[in-house]
Amino acid sequence: MLNPFNRSPGLRDGIPILPGAFPLIGHIPTVYRKLPETIRRARAEYGDLVWVTTGFGWLLYCTGPGAIDLFRNRSFDSSHLETVYPTVGGGTMLARDGAAHRHMRGALNQPFLPRGLTASGVGATVATVLGEVAARWVGKGSAQVLPEAQEATLDIIFRLLGISASELAAWRKQYRTLLLANLGITVRFPGSPAVRAEKAKAWIDARMTAMVADARRDPAAAGFLGALVAAQDDDGKALSDDAIVANLRLIVLGGHDTISAMMAWMTVTLAHQPALWDALVTEAGDAKQIPTTPEQVKAFPFAEALFRETVRMHPPFSSLTRVAAEDTELQGHKIARGTMVAIDIWGTSHDAATFPDPDTFLPSRWLGRSGAPSAIEIAQFGAGPHFCLGYHLAWLEAVAFAVALAREGKRLGKRPRLRSKEFPASTFLPTEHPPGSTRVDFV
Repeated sequence: MLNPFNRSPGLRDGIPILPGAFPLIGHIPTVYRKLPETIRRARAEYGDLVWVTTGFGWLLYCTGPGAIDLFRNRSFDSSHLETVYPTVGGGTMLARDGAAHRHMRGALNQPFLPRGLTASGVGATVATVLGEVAARWVGKGSAQVLPEAQEATLDIIFRLLGISASELAAWRKQYRTLLLANLGITVRFPGSPAVRAEKAKAWIDARMTAMVADARRDPAAAGFLGALVAAQDDDGKALSDDAIVANLRLIVLGGHDTISAMMAWMTVTLAHQPALWDALVTEAGDAKQIPTTPEQVKAFPFAEALFRETVRMHPPFSSLTRVAAEDTELQGHKIARGTMVAIDIWGTSHDAATFPDPDTFLPSRWLGRSGAPSAIEIAQFGAGPHFCLGYHLAWLEAVAFAVALAREGKRLGKRPRLRSKEFPASTFLPTEHPPGSTRVDFV
């Protein structure tokens, strides 16, 4: 996936340039299909810093054990997301730092913590939807795992927001279109990804604005949405309607695309490794109910280990970006203000110093622990002030899904099996996921 006619690394500001870029599209084909091999080779040959290009601009890829320190480095911030990804990040806490970020995060945080998830009854909706998914997959004997998982996770969030079943199809269509913004293609012409994504954003925002207005009139009756509308930051200040709508749009987008990829990989891995399925059924096959609270999740340590190992092996975002807010220094190199850096999440998740035998799927590495995972162990969710708001929701959904699948599989005497003889190769844009055509049979 590298350009064979571009083999010279070259230098930019004294830092090596990854060879193999194509005209106009740069390293996009490489990143799309061969990211792990490419980054590992680049680190071995050129060190922990290397330039890559998308054809539209330059990105400084930062690898090695110190990469995630950039999440806490005040010389780098997230302001670029407001202009680079305005359709997705505009007006959200994702593109804010400092006081503005603390205000948004402080108000939104409580409903997403374990206590908030329990209070608003989120787990009951999760259990209902994922129980239906498991029954359908195992009952009919097959699943096209990625698109069907995407449908399920969208349904969960839409139900939490109070969207009626008759409207779900329209909302799904608009969100699938909004995802085009994640491709980063900013060229505008009628029907282009950027234009289509902007139209989808306008449709979504108009309807969310009406939903927020309704929830403000009676927060107690609006469930999870009511909790978000009523939430306040540490200074007792509530969010504006515009801020709630922008962050809701982001929460739905991030909360379904990342979790669905994790669910797809978990299913594929269980189908590929029969011993893992047997261990899951032993733990969860006789469960009386699907867990609906974070406290109940703790009764299924193997299912939780499957979740943690799945996101380690297949972090939804292989890298996360920050931009230099000032002239600064990084690993002995001068970095100019405005330089965009990519923090290597995939490499951090596969670093042998933290995870021995990093390319082997080993849920056992998470079992028998007395403390919470370290920051580097859960770097797939970011770190520092921008640590993923939906971490606990992802944890709850993952374990609920694993338990639901095991219960249904044991009830019907079926187990998952990959239809293809080969384990599916990863695709890395916009998130790491198996091919959409990947099928798992239940036999």
